[in-house]
Amino acid sequence: MGPLWLSGGAFGLDGSWLSFVVLLVALPVVFRLTHDLNYRYNAPVIVPGGIPVDLDAVARAQHEAAMGPPAPTLVQIERTATGASAERAKREQPPATS
Repeated sequence: MGPLWLSGGAFGLDGSWLSFVVLLVALPVVFRLTHDLNYRYNAPVIVPGGIPVDLDAVARAQHEAAMGPPAPTLVQIERTATGASAERAKREQPPATS
């Protein structure tokens, strides 16, 4: 029959230490040779479909819809003079020239 490490004894050639070492050495070799095949043959091809969408415009529209109408802009209102201060303002203004 031969030595136990070579023949595997009652378990046959699959149980020998020699087959264990051969498989252990072959594992990284097979991995390196077939590593690229997974991506080449199993990955689906991505085909764009539908209509193009501007995601920034969609987000902006959603934000504007959630926030409601824009707030009115602020307007600066000038102070008006009343009473005695109006008389003083008229005196301080230079005369209009024609």
